[in-house]
Amino acid sequence: IPNEKVNIQYLKSAIDNMDINKTGNGAGQLTVPDFANMSIILPDLPIQEEFSRFVTKIYNKLDRLESELLELDSIKENLLNKYFE
Repeated sequence: IPNEKVNIQYLKSAIDNMDINKTGNGAGQLTVPDFANMSIILPDLPIQEEFSRFVTKIYNKLDRLESELLELDSIKENLLNKYFE
């Protein structure tokens, strides 16, 4: 990564979405030489920040939906238990 400002959320998303296919047994490892041979596109910082805000909104929405799903699942279980008592 060049010596320029990088938005951490952008960098994390870029790394998380890299296609890292390792062969072998067990859990794969990403070594420093492997990582050094990969490239990450780094747009200008304002674009990285815009991406970060967008991704943060999506993650927040997913968190809310997961919470709602857990609550609905709990309600469903309670209703099924009452119905089959």
